[in-house]
Amino acid sequence: MPARPSAFPGPNRARIGVDVVTLTPVERRERRRRRRQAEVTRWGLITAIALLVFGLGVALGQALHDNPKPGGTVTLEGTLTIPTGPPGSTVTP
Repeated sequence: MPARPSAFPGPNRARIGVDVVTLTPVERRERRRRRRQAEVTRWGLITAIALLVFGLGVALGQALHDNPKPGGTVTLEGTLTIPTGPPGSTVTP
């Protein structure tokens, strides 16, 4: 009678088809450097987007604060001048 398959494979069965990857110290350093650089880039991008959103919020707040309240009285003041015609003209002001 053949052995019944186990619910949990043994250590040898789990390794079937899996290649062992061994990195040299130089390759390990290069991977760490790339990972660190990607992380710094990601955090820089997140920070830039957060600052942009903050700046847009401040600008919107200032724009809403500067608008006059609706229904307020608006008074315009100006001086009107009556143009005079050139000398010898028949038009009188």
